[in-house]
Amino acid sequence: MEVIFGILSREGAPDGQLLRALAQNFYSAPGLERHLATYLEGPVGLGRLTLGPHDPGDIRKTGQGVCVSDARLYEVPGIEAPVALDVLGRDACLCTRFTPDDLAAIEGDFAAARWQDGQLTLARDAMGVRPLYYADTPHGVLFASFPEMILRTGLLDIDPVLKPSVLQNFWLMAHPDQTPIPGLKRLPAAHLLRIGESGEQLHRYWRFEAPRQLSRATPYADCVKNMRQKVERAVQLRLAAADRVGGHLSSGLDCCSVSILAARSAPEGTPFHSFSLVARPIPGVELPDERRLVDTAVQSEPNIWNHKITRADQGRPDPGEAFARHAMLTTPAPHESDTARAARREGVDVILSGWGGDECVSFNARGALAEYAVRFRWWHMWRQAKAMARRRGTTPVREIKSDWIGYLLPDALLRPLARLKGKRPEIMASDRIAAIWKTDAGQGKPLRLGPNTRRTRIKLIRQGHIEQRLETWARTGAEYGVRYAFPLLDRRLMRWAITLPTDMFLRDGVKRAIYRDAMVGVLPETIRMNRRKYPTFPEIMLEWAEALPQARETLATWRNDPAMEHLLDLPLLQALLDKGPDCSEVKAALSADAAGGPRANFPELSAMLTFEHAELLRYQEAVRAGRVKPPQARS
Repeated sequence: MEVIFGILSREGAPDGQLLRALAQNFYSAPGLERHLATYLEGPVGLGRLTLGPHDPGDIRKTGQGVCVSDARLYEVPGIEAPVALDVLGRDACLCTRFTPDDLAAIEGDFAAARWQDGQLTLARDAMGVRPLYYADTPHGVLFASFPEMILRTGLLDIDPVLKPSVLQNFWLMAHPDQTPIPGLKRLPAAHLLRIGESGEQLHRYWRFEAPRQLSRATPYADCVKNMRQKVERAVQLRLAAADRVGGHLSSGLDCCSVSILAARSAPEGTPFHSFSLVARPIPGVELPDERRLVDTAVQSEPNIWNHKITRADQGRPDPGEAFARHAMLTTPAPHESDTARAARREGVDVILSGWGGDECVSFNARGALAEYAVRFRWWHMWRQAKAMARRRGTTPVREIKSDWIGYLLPDALLRPLARLKGKRPEIMASDRIAAIWKTDAGQGKPLRLGPNTRRTRIKLIRQGHIEQRLETWARTGAEYGVRYAFPLLDRRLMRWAITLPTDMFLRDGVKRAIYRDAMVGVLPETIRMNRRKYPTFPEIMLEWAEALPQARETLATWRNDPAMEHLLDLPLLQALLDKGPDCSEVKAALSADAAGGPRANFPELSAMLTFEHAELLRYQEAVRAGRVKPPQARS
């Protein structure tokens, strides 16, 4: 894979040493080969760092322009099988397609920069799979695939202590083009930026627009067939003979179907490496995880080789390293580093993931019963609620209440109702962070979903959380020279799926019905009809319960620490810890969950996350006070 970077100097030729420093500022795993290429012309300097055994050679001019890119291209008008293009071929292909219409017509994952006719143009793919950052500095405009490449130059004035609320805004994409670092900007997905003598011009070249919805009378069987064909096509487009492709494999519909379809399309005799996150066994405790269903999928597909990844016991994180990662905006995706590391060990270049499917293509029909209610389809709503209750062992009224409450009632009523039921709003996931960390105002508005599943899907696609996750995975994989690709975020597939009416996603009490039916013959039945979602690493709950006594003792010492009193709501933390379960309760709940009983759920234990970050908080205060010099993170 490639990492790109460059400089547009304001006066004279660019600083060649600074250009090379941008590449040196990107950390990659030990043993991963690095091949550097640079290009200087007039006031511009472009660079490409290739990670892996193949050296693509020098950066070359195409006609009147020169381009560097970090890209995988799946559909380009006029180009047959663009996924098979090598690095120089991708650069040449993109170099002639920097108009808004041309970029919008490309189905692919890319970040690219072109210098032509005295103008530097930066572009990023429509979904935001590949990241790109830029900054205006005394040495000119710098751009790079990842923020630390620019930040480590020392050319920006960085506040070493980033407030939790500011970081939260960044990761929630409250403002897609902004970052917590003054002067450092992110190029948003589906945008191009032109930089020339007239200044900077930022343009959106594509926006997800939903075609007209299909009639409810459209034959369901035809739509099921189309779904299967379109998903298969999206997967196959992302397979290249030159890349070794692997995939996420879980008990979920999306990742499992993508990996199986990809494995069936792999060249004969080439194993498809899959990676699954499972619980670390604990003697005497039955843990609910995905092992059984993952093994079922592997046994049904002889071409799939599976690598089970457990949570490594790496001890307590070094606060200086954690602090530097936060300051450089390089905090990796949780546990995905282990997956990328395993992929590199097996020689996998690209990991296919089904992530993002339930936002649109395999939508989980959230809010469907509420939609039926407001559209006066009460009899249909009751029939679906009865069917759902029969499958889940509940009552129709309970199914209707659980679907209505979140989609029909405003937040002003939801909070009082929660209190009446004995729930503290602070224990709810969206509020807990703000309450404990005393975050500032100014966060992006929470996504409000209503009783219209089509609008819900559009909001989920347009919200920044997809771009945020893709960007985080891109940085995590880059350290090991691994890319990620997401077939269920294929734009042609999504534009078709958004036309499907609600009734195709909720059918006979089954949510995600059309996707489940499309995967007949692909997924084993136990996975195709599975509706149970397993925690990624359930043993964490037991570890947190075991750590509660020590946490209570630590909290007592924090009451005498003005810094901790300033940063944290200590009474709230105390209340949560006092309600925490003991180990026997957690073990019993986990065993019951593993046996198919109620899900193990102890929301109070999430307060233990605060203790994992406590040393980071104290370290930040020491940096702010000048008692500790900020370190430079390696990644």
